[in-house]
Amino acid sequence: MPSPLDTLDLQRLRREELPALAQWDRRGLFPAPGENGEAFAQRLLRLQERLRECHGSLKEKGLYSLEGLSLKREAQVPPALLEEAGERTRRLYGFQGDWVPAFFLTPGTGWLFGGCTYSWPPDPFAVFIINERLRDRKRSFLYCREEILAHELCHVARGGLDSQRFEEHFAYQTSHSAFRRNWGGIMHSQTDSFLFLGACLLLLLGQFTLPLLAPHLPLFLNWLPLLATTTTLVLRHLHTRKIFQKALDALAHCCGEDRQKARILLFHATDTEIHALARAQDPALLLDKWRQKCLRWKVACYRTGRLQEFAKE
Repeated sequence: MPSPLDTLDLQRLRREELPALAQWDRRGLFPAPGENGEAFAQRLLRLQERLRECHGSLKEKGLYSLEGLSLKREAQVPPALLEEAGERTRRLYGFQGDWVPAFFLTPGTGWLFGGCTYSWPPDPFAVFIINERLRDRKRSFLYCREEILAHELCHVARGGLDSQRFEEHFAYQTSHSAFRRNWGGIMHSQTDSFLFLGACLLLLLGQFTLPLLAPHLPLFLNWLPLLATTTTLVLRHLHTRKIFQKALDALAHCCGEDRQKARILLFHATDTEIHALARAQDPALLLDKWRQKCLRWKVACYRTGRLQEFAKE
């Protein structure tokens, strides 16, 4: 199987031709912060080489070894399933990541595992692994195959931005569930998950040890670490959602209230830029400033028609 990026025209990218850059932007590949056409072309060249290595190994050996995993050719996720997930990301954020290798594989985490991505940002190369139970069914336990793939595609596309706060919120917008769209991004990182699990373990431990070590103290004290952790996560998430919505509303105003164009623009923004948009008095002026200095924003504005608007102004 040839690499999906074999048609890559590096010269047009080096010349920073916007139609060529927009073509790859639609596939979830856009310049990182501070990256010019040459640097972006070199990063895509490395991606092309890694994809050729992956597909070549699958064709010749029937497997590809990665981080201790043996990814088998017969376990590849069919392109039609990636296109199904890509249709969802296209409607939301204007891209389809059709180039990401994906495989059905259940690691040692067992039946609780849904899927994950192996990636090395800012290198765009990534590989998806999906629970094998989803090979022949759309849903299994709490997991939906299309949602998992669309969720991970969002992480891969934004991987070069070196951002964290809004990543899960962007990805969970692909969910069919209103609850997951609104609350799925409450954990920003593994550290948040470990803190929450640690608070739960402290609660269980305290239920056994407090009556023995300090029987005069009330048992409700065991709940304080968990309550404090949960309250902090909830308040932070509510603040994150508020900033996200304000930034989206600001961009929608710039795009004639076209929410899809606003989401495409916001998808290109770093954490710092999202905060700046949320508090901007004149978001159109801010966009123009970024467009003049940053290739990433020039491409995003070109794709949403903002370049024509700037020209009129």
